[in-house]
Amino acid sequence: MTHQKAQYLHAKKRFSQRFDIRISKKGYKNLIRQIQTNKSIFIERISNRKTNHLVELDGNPFLVGYDSSTKRIATVLPAKRLEEVYS
Repeated sequence: MTHQKAQYLHAKKRFSQRFDIRISKKGYKNLIRQIQTNKSIFIERISNRKTNHLVELDGNPFLVGYDSSTKRIATVLPAKRLEEVYS
């Protein structure tokens, strides 16, 4: 399994665990496109390759961890973390 595939599966698992959402491959790619076309809101840089962005899925905001080296969303952060960003 490639690192990109592992990141996709991890993000998909976190969407399910944290928000009870089953994200499709098309939905996942849409979130990546939001980041790559500057339609997301940049929140913070974690390291040279990892950043956090606020993206929208079906009208709902989600805080995601993006890996610029693989060009993939690696995880979805918990709602509590999103609340911290808004406060």
